[in-house]
Amino acid sequence: MSTNDIDQLAGKFMDFIDKCPSPYHVCQYMKEKLLEAGFIEIDERKIWPEGIKKGFVIRDFRSIIAFNVNSLEKAVLASAHNDFHSIKIIQRHESQQVSEYVSPVQNYGNPLWDSYADRSLRIGGIVSYINDNKKLDFKLIDSEKAVASFPNLAIHLRGKGYGYRFSPGDNYVSFGHASINDVIANVAKLDSNKIKDHDLFLVDSQPSRRIADLITGGRIDNFASCFAVLESFLNSSTENPNSATQIMSIFDRSLIDGDTAAGTNSTFLEDVLDYIFDEKLDEVRDSIFHVSCDHAEANHPSFPDFYNPDQKILMSKGLAIKKSLRADLATDNITQFIITQVAKDANAPTQIYMCRNMQIMSPSAGTNITANSGLRTADVGIPILSIGSARQTASATDLYNYTQILTKLFSNYGEYYRLLP
Repeated sequence: MSTNDIDQLAGKFMDFIDKCPSPYHVCQYMKEKLLEAGFIEIDERKIWPEGIKKGFVIRDFRSIIAFNVNSLEKAVLASAHNDFHSIKIIQRHESQQVSEYVSPVQNYGNPLWDSYADRSLRIGGIVSYINDNKKLDFKLIDSEKAVASFPNLAIHLRGKGYGYRFSPGDNYVSFGHASINDVIANVAKLDSNKIKDHDLFLVDSQPSRRIADLITGGRIDNFASCFAVLESFLNSSTENPNSATQIMSIFDRSLIDGDTAAGTNSTFLEDVLDYIFDEKLDEVRDSIFHVSCDHAEANHPSFPDFYNPDQKILMSKGLAIKKSLRADLATDNITQFIITQVAKDANAPTQIYMCRNMQIMSPSAGTNITANSGLRTADVGIPILSIGSARQTASATDLYNYTQILTKLFSNYGEYYRLLP
């Protein structure tokens, strides 16, 4: 590991998150990279062609699964979610708006509302519209620059001790001297009368930044995992005779339990596995190793009481292997052993992240996939600060080690497969 290697990967990652303001843009970015690498896109709305060894499928513009078939006896899967705690624009007709120049917004997941206050915000996502053939069509849009702001509340209105906090209730963003419909139409380069609906995110317009080993920027949770999965998938060697079939899956709507057509609880993964393995799927299922990639909360130096005092999770100290004895997370003794061995062989450090007793967690994407598919799963992720904020902080060294571990697993799973009971 050299400083130059870390810097190059960090720069590539920062470019990725700056180009992707939404899950839709993540899938588009990955599609372009996969096509460049020789993968073939399969349109799931048509009959799937037989015999494709390197392919990918996109569902609903927001979720993507790619595969590289090397063996029908064993496989390794790395997954991540590409949705994030955020603020989204509510579609309203002009007559429903409080003012022509403001728009109501709604939380997706559990964003830290205060972190968005007084920031210059950019919009990105997808719009549906009527095309020239008078059919419903879709278009990805990205304002790239700031088009809105979320004003804060004056200090003398907040009460003693500044106790006021924004709530998930009725909140509005300002679009200056333009209506939201006009702003969207201008960004989309479409007639506003033709736009029928949208799914748009408000994100910080400032680009990501590097501060020594730290990377600060929006959507690091969970775009860093998406990036690490893609990088390792594309860079893994298939020349090793022990190579297994390699699969990467990126799901939207994981933060809301995955109960959607393209989420972790959907049929999407099972559909692709069935295509790859056909009648051998049930036979090989127990030989598929799944790594669910999502981040862990790093210890915040200003709030030590929120963390296990005898089990610190620190940035720049390695990948967090996430466990919970309540089964909130999917890692068990077997999968912890495998991922620890992979990290050791990759010369990459690891940490054990254990939920506190008082910490309430919803099931992870890993537990959802495990429950639906029966795959052996390890929940892992790099420690980051400010999950849910408009901007988060991660370690460039951790990101580099993250990709090294996943690349080692993708390239050499056949060797670790032999260690399974």
